[in-house]
Amino acid sequence: MFNAIISDGHTIGNHTQNHFNGWKNDTSVYIDNVLTCEKSILKHSNQNSDSKLFRPPYGKIKKSQARILIEKGFKIIMWTVLSR
Repeated sequence: MFNAIISDGHTIGNHTQNHFNGWKNDTSVYIDNVLTCEKSILKHSNQNSDSKLFRPPYGKIKKSQARILIEKGFKIIMWTVLSR
């Protein structure tokens, strides 16, 4: 599926390597997990590091985590509509 998504020209976003809840993890552990996922995405795709979309699992992220990710060039994507 991953290769098909890439082949169709879609961008792969980061969602942490282990689906971490930002509110329940120390900032350094959370950031390391996001960066591990980024390395994996780059290794298995032809995407360059300019594409840094990130959606926090459960929509939960601490301000300190968001600040660091933004400083590292990530664009944080949140929900705009809640599903039922």
